[in-house]
Amino acid sequence: MTVDECREDFRVLVGQRSTFAAACLGTVSQRGEPYESAIRTIARTSAWPGVDSADIVDDKVAGDRAVRYRVILPGGMLTEWKFAHRGWLFVAGVFCRTGDNEADALLRAALVCSTWQWIDDDRSSHLA
Repeated sequence: MTVDECREDFRVLVGQRSTFAAACLGTVSQRGEPYESAIRTIARTSAWPGVDSADIVDDKVAGDRAVRYRVILPGGMLTEWKFAHRGWLFVAGVFCRTGDNEADALLRAALVCSTWQWIDDDRSSHLA
């Protein structure tokens, strides 16, 4: 668990010092829809000194509608995708540290996201 009680599913390097991670934030009923969650994140981080953010745009992750936004932090750039699936809110993001190639890090993250598929949990279909 992370400090905000979400579950961090993984974190991998996508640059010399940059990382790509994803987490389940909780249920949509508790955490809100992706767009609402993105608004809250941007509002919270925009209050920090030296932070700026970009507009929220529509995108797709694992076949589901998503929102994407970019936050410029003192140590680098954070690009996040928020999306919901079966009542759960997820976030995936790239933190590209200053000095790393942001375009390369984002391309690697996009390649990872393009492979994601939801696995049907209908176990009855596997029973003989």
